[in-house]
Amino acid sequence: MISLESVLDGSKAVKRIPTFETPERFIYRGWMLKPNDYEKLYYALQQKNAVLINSPTEYRNGHYFLFL
Repeated sequence: MISLESVLDGSKAVKRIPTFETPERFIYRGWMLKPNDYEKLYYALQQKNAVLINSPTEYRNGHYFLFL
């Protein structure tokens, strides 16, 4: 579990996440983050072999998606 506050205040949000031997896929399920905050989280998790299913680009596209 990752605290929203730890992501937003710049602290080590992923410190309690173990480092996996092989890449494992994860879904971020929480409050909508600003795209830059999601990107920071994505790369911090990636260093632990915990890969979010949506890349920062995909997240940004979904975040700003508008119905026309």
